[in-house]
Amino acid sequence: MEWLLCFGSSLQRPSSSPSSVFFIIELSEGAVQQKLTQYLCDEVQLGNINLPDAAKTANEFMSVIAGQVLWPKMLLLDFSISREQAFQIADEAAHMIINKYAR
Repeated sequence: MEWLLCFGSSLQRPSSSPSSVFFIIELSEGAVQQKLTQYLCDEVQLGNINLPDAAKTANEFMSVIAGQVLWPKMLLLDFSISREQAFQIADEAAHMIINKYAR
């Protein structure tokens, strides 16, 4: 489950980096959620977590982050969040999933 705790840091990409364009394309194609779903399926197979639906759990995790970081940033003119606050939200989302499903 360490990967889930580190998930937020995997989203960190310098905006001037050529890989950031590729990463944005991956995000738009759902690759991040697919990788997270596969990771959760693997954890179930290893017996580390017990969850009924890996895709739903991945969506739940991503929705917590999007609801607190992405949508306010897109919809509210005066919304501001630091990188540290965003990573704290991702960390809290990971802990929420772990506390809910870890064995």
